[in-house]
Amino acid sequence: MRKGLTADEVVERLTSRDEGRDYRQLGMVDSKGSVAVFTGKRCLMWAGSKVGENYAALGNILAGEEVVSSMGERFELAKDDLAGKLVAALEGGEEAGGDIRGRQSASLLVVRKDGGRGGYGDRYIDLRVEDHPSPVGELKRLLSLSRVYHLIDEGEDKITTGDLKKALFTIKRAILLNPSIDDAYIDLGVIYLKLNRRKEAVEAFEEASRINPKMKRLIKQLPDAGLMKRDEELFAELRIK
Repeated sequence: MRKGLTADEVVERLTSRDEGRDYRQLGMVDSKGSVAVFTGKRCLMWAGSKVGENYAALGNILAGEEVVSSMGERFELAKDDLAGKLVAALEGGEEAGGDIRGRQSASLLVVRKDGGRGGYGDRYIDLRVEDHPSPVGELKRLLSLSRVYHLIDEGEDKITTGDLKKALFTIKRAILLNPSIDDAYIDLGVIYLKLNRRKEAVEAFEEASRINPKMKRLIKQLPDAGLMKRDEELFAELRIK
């Protein structure tokens, strides 16, 4: 595909050279949106696929064709980014019967150039649920959490560059998505201190400590990291020894 071959050409090349192709499934979408799929004739039933604009939904050992049909419909209807659309597709497949053996695991990988946390690598979202009674539901929860931490990372970058207005907006967005993340309140407290909004900073640090009492040890180290000035009165107010 890097050399410019179409999805059809790549699927044909891979399957024609594979002696085990009768047991394989393969789906591809090329950079122009063309879709190609392959289902070997010896895949356990039900096995097959549904293709649409920019996607291929496929599987084997499924409850029936309605599984991939539901996946495709959910993908098309979801008003979300790629990760959200993929999880919606998994939910649709599961609701339509899913794998006839039941459910156990789920995973999600979305690649974006330099999109890894901290700018390391291209794995923008890389989530796995290996063994869970509700793997798709758990995957959806982890995706929501991942989005929160992407916002926290973005907010911390803004703190570093001194763009406190955007940092404050971004961290508040993270808290709105999930008000139970202690790290977000630590960042919020740091931002408020830098903005000379001491009362709000104290409230943010108190909330972080309420969610996770161990955060008090982290707050005490913030001056050493250059994130705030040492303030013994503040520490006393937060009951930090």
